[in-house]
Amino acid sequence: MGRRAEPQVKKKVWRISSDAPLGRWVDLAPSPVEPGQPEERIEPGWRQSSFDLAYGLEVEDAIDTVPGELLDELFKKPAR
Repeated sequence: MGRRAEPQVKKKVWRISSDAPLGRWVDLAPSPVEPGQPEERIEPGWRQSSFDLAYGLEVEDAIDTVPGELLDELFKKPAR
């Protein structure tokens, strides 16, 4: 017997964004982006902030310094 292809189920979610503050249904399937069209970008908002406050946020403080001599060499004041 041949293997049957399963039907593709279109999934939609209710999404609130700056473009649609009251919300709208959005397809989860990625749609091809045409050249020149801006890609929809979702900004983190109050939900992400609330989640971070409730469950904690992991922050790593990386110490990456540049020696003072190198900064002096790169940003010399112009001679007059």
